[in-house]
Amino acid sequence: MREKVLIGVFGVLLVIAAGSSSAYACVCASPSVCEGHSLAEQVFVGTLISKEREEKDGREVIVARFRTGKVFKGVRGELTKTVHFSGGGCEPMLSIGEKYLVFDIPVSVKYSLFCNPTRRLRDAAAFLKYARYAAKHPNDFSISGHVIGLPASSLAKASVKLSYNGRETILRLNAVGEYAATIPAGSSYTVEITFANQITGSVKRLASSQVVDGRTISFSSVSLRGSCDDRRIELKEH
Repeated sequence: MREKVLIGVFGVLLVIAAGSSSAYACVCASPSVCEGHSLAEQVFVGTLISKEREEKDGREVIVARFRTGKVFKGVRGELTKTVHFSGGGCEPMLSIGEKYLVFDIPVSVKYSLFCNPTRRLRDAAAFLKYARYAAKHPNDFSISGHVIGLPASSLAKASVKLSYNGRETILRLNAVGEYAATIPAGSSYTVEITFANQITGSVKRLASSQVVDGRTISFSSVSLRGSCDDRRIELKEH
């Protein structure tokens, strides 16, 4: 039987909700750190000044106003920022006077089953670390992938070689077969995965693509400024 290796990445789940916000209990999908940052038009630290509930297109919307602190993404120089959140139980827990890492994601209001990752600053360590890095490296892209379909023994011995701009680096797979690296935007790159086949010996799988500013066109690629790629490619042994 031919072995199959699936290369994939994490994607964004968007679910369109029907009816008014009062007609259903909100169950939303949480975005990854990258997804939350990529989808947001603005990411900033803010202290909640006020919040009000409004009705818009048959949906409950929370209108929150923040006193602006550090801005990682979006318009700078504003003393306050107003952000709209989906209501009906989908909104983050918001308390007047509390400091938050705020994500302004308009799509999360339109599709109210997509969670907005806004959270108290003290609970936002991973998102804050990513926001700081993204602000300092606006032209860097994070390449990530997931090798699926290999037994643990093969994963432990597998190697992932990332080649770009005349450079090569060996990436480590974690216990579940995930890998990640950061490269400059505009780079042409290849990812070569080598694993042991008990029948035929060493087997190599090669895929390549190019990262373009502002969007992702590659298999297993995640952009700091575009939507995270959710495509999967199946590489078969010939």
